[in-house]
Amino acid sequence: MENKAERLDFVIDGSKIAELFGIQNFNNAENAFLEIVKNSYDAGATSVDIFLTENLIRIKDNGIGMDSEIIKNNWMHVGKSEKKYSFLDINNNERIYSGSKGVGRFAIARLGEKVSIISKKRDSNAIEWETDWNYNYLSNYDNVPFEQGTEITISNLRESISREFAERLCYFLGISENYSQMTVLVHYYDELFECKMPYDNISIGKNCLTSIKLKYSASKSALVVNIESDEFAEEAQRLIDDSKKRIDIKKYNVEIDLSQKMQFNSQLKRFSKEDIISALGLLGDFSSELFFNNLYKKSDAELNHYKRLEKLPYFIEGEEEIGIALYRNSFCIANYDGSIDWLALGKRSRKSPAAASHPTGSWRVRENQICGKVVIDKKENDKIVEMQNRQGITSNIYFILLKEIIIAGINEFEKYRQSISRIVNPKDYSSEKESSDKVIDSFIKNPEKAAGYSSGDFNRLADHVSSAFDTYKKAVIQVESIVEDQNYSIGLLNSLSTIGLRASWRAHEIDTDRNNYTKYSSLIENSLKEYGMWDTLNDEQHTLLSHRNVPELLNSNSKATQSIISFIDSILTSVEKDKFETKNIDLKNLIGQICNDWEREFAFVTFHINIECSSYYGSDNIFETIFNNLILNSIQINDKLDSLDVYIDIKKEHGKLLVIYRDNGIGLSSAFSSDPFEILRPHTTTRKKGHGLGMWIVNNTIVSTKGEVLSIYNDNGFVFEFLLGEKADD
Repeated sequence: MENKAERLDFVIDGSKIAELFGIQNFNNAENAFLEIVKNSYDAGATSVDIFLTENLIRIKDNGIGMDSEIIKNNWMHVGKSEKKYSFLDINNNERIYSGSKGVGRFAIARLGEKVSIISKKRDSNAIEWETDWNYNYLSNYDNVPFEQGTEITISNLRESISREFAERLCYFLGISENYSQMTVLVHYYDELFECKMPYDNISIGKNCLTSIKLKYSASKSALVVNIESDEFAEEAQRLIDDSKKRIDIKKYNVEIDLSQKMQFNSQLKRFSKEDIISALGLLGDFSSELFFNNLYKKSDAELNHYKRLEKLPYFIEGEEEIGIALYRNSFCIANYDGSIDWLALGKRSRKSPAAASHPTGSWRVRENQICGKVVIDKKENDKIVEMQNRQGITSNIYFILLKEIIIAGINEFEKYRQSISRIVNPKDYSSEKESSDKVIDSFIKNPEKAAGYSSGDFNRLADHVSSAFDTYKKAVIQVESIVEDQNYSIGLLNSLSTIGLRASWRAHEIDTDRNNYTKYSSLIENSLKEYGMWDTLNDEQHTLLSHRNVPELLNSNSKATQSIISFIDSILTSVEKDKFETKNIDLKNLIGQICNDWEREFAFVTFHINIECSSYYGSDNIFETIFNNLILNSIQINDKLDSLDVYIDIKKEHGKLLVIYRDNGIGLSSAFSSDPFEILRPHTTTRKKGHGLGMWIVNNTIVSTKGEVLSIYNDNGFVFEFLLGEKADD
């Protein structure tokens, strides 16, 4: 007799389902309410009313409703969902379904132990579904007062309801929405709260200073950034025009090629180049709109030529830190409503605390200065995966890329704003601090004189004390992050310094014995001739194999020794004390000497020098630091070429030196095509074995002379133009 397998189905206790998918699946009551509102949205409702009392919840919508068949076949079928991608509502507007897992209905269990749902489809009988999460009952319901819709009543609440909760819920539901087809109202007894999307009420000049729109194209792996600003006064534009810089204080537009840029992003270093390029395409298109605001004192406004002296409302009155929210179509993703800094802007700003006007530091926007929304699509961006427990998003390569692309857009705004501030407020930070310290020191030493201060004196003192205290507070917060971030730089510089000292010590030893090193090859050759072996070693039989060709090996050894001696000479001369002394420098001689040293060591490099200024008052170290780093970069990047031409043109311009350095190599990497000045920032490099400090050191050296980098671009090779300050003489 044949045994027939018996089919078995899992039987799960109703109260356990409610606990797993309801009570444990929603970390707070607000998220449970949001899930119910999403169900109303998916039902095509145009209005949702939430009635709250201390011990009772009633939620009513005018969606399509349910009948007994839907309750039996869909509502009671856990995990079943017939929702596709989109549908047309009663007003013929497309709606993207927010749900798909078939478990959102258990959000009701998070709110209360007893539930009654009255629902009616148009032209169908109304029904009532009741449960205590142990037993479920379905019955017909007569005399329902609406044509279609659903009304949910929840009692035996798990948490009592207060007015403060109702107000908080209204704000949460408002910030969680990204649609216009449905209104949501919260009633607390007789008090009414309307849930409104806060970002819709933000506009330039009203409650923000700048709008930043981002649009990512997956097919091009490109990010378009459109910035509109109303922060700076017209005087700022005049100062910029006088500086000959082409910057518009009102707008800035740029398209960034991310295919190269993301390959060298530190957050993506664990992924291969191929994985990153593939993920950029699979991520899908998305968009974002962000808003920047800043509260500044009158003194700051005057120094920086800000347009407004009055205080703008900070985004939304009473909600100063609404943050950046992430939406999947019409609703915010759980735990990404802007209440958490999921882009880590705070950590980022603490690592780089420089002011916007700082000549070399990188200003970073703080998390409480920016808000807005990022919108992704259910189908287009399906690689962004929410966790099953609604506690966040899976941190895969696509979500990391999403965040880094948004950061890249924010970085364009930061650089744009800083480029304006550096021109309109070229602060001398040392003198500013010295002035502040003098005022405060004077008061501390003679506080009794305060009685005779005028109101202006008090205001000035208050400004200095306030500024000093602000600096102190920021320093306390930032010091730990700054130290952590600079550990790499300090460690690397210490390591390089140690290597330099060790090399210098060994160089002195080798220099002492240099005559022996250089004559060893000739001594060996003379000895072989004396023993009658030289001619034999030069015949065809003994020179066929290169690794056994003694004359050629001796010749190569002689060249290598000369190269080592040349290297030793460069080390010994670079650390000489007089290199750091300020004096009148013979530019032609110094630049020629630097280039000759490199030509001796690298035969494939040819220098073309044109100097129209005879002398410069400064130190040799300035030029050696700048040109040695520039030349080293050119050689390292173009080491596969058979020949390399380097051109150095120097002339006097308005009391400064205008220097144009260029080569005919492969040029700047496409990773920096949208912003060549990025190579001046520390730890920025496209070479895997590079440390990213060379060009940062070059920039710091130029700035230390009160000069500036003018332009960086490709023109049949790499071009680097800069001004050196101090004093140039004819």
